Amino acid sequence: LDSTTLVLGIAPGRQEDESGMVFQGKSGRLLRTALFENGLYPRIENVVRCRPPENRDPTKKEIDACRMYLERVIGQMPNLQYVIALGTIAMAWCGVSGSVMKLAGIPRKAHVLGRDMTLIPIMHPAGLMRRPQYYSTWKSHWDQIREIIHPSKVSFVDRVEAKLYPNGL
Repeated sequence: LDSTTLVLGIAPGRQEDESGMVFQGKSGRLLRTALFENGLYPRIENVVRCRPPENRDPTKKEIDACRMYLERVIGQMPNLQYVIALGTIAMAWCGVSGSVMKLAGIPRKAHVLGRDMTLIPIMHPAGLMRRPQYYSTWKSHWDQIREIIHPSKVSFVDRVEAKLYPNGL
């Protein structure tokens, strides 16, 4: 794991709830592919620990109830420099408001739990699955993220000159 980077999602889905592990469903495969393609091995967490009923967005009360868990995770990452926020809720948890569609791919300084770091908002993979027309933009955001976090690394896809999704999703 790269102890300098945290990917922050929103909440567990059905498969995550059943397995007890983050990002195990279709959106997890999409996220892990993007990470692998770009040579990124971050810690992956969610804003809340439990799946909200009917897979709805978590409430402020639910987010507040889970805050101590995420604070503990971040406290265990003394070298944390980057948070990749998947979606608007993860962005807001880090103190940045606005539309992820407008802010995606734009790194910004953030003060998270008393620490300065770089926040990089990006569309949540589940949102991307609902809007596949944004795939090339999403992919370019991951290329930018790789350049920010590991400027000297060449992506796996560039190395083998292959595309895992030549025609998008």
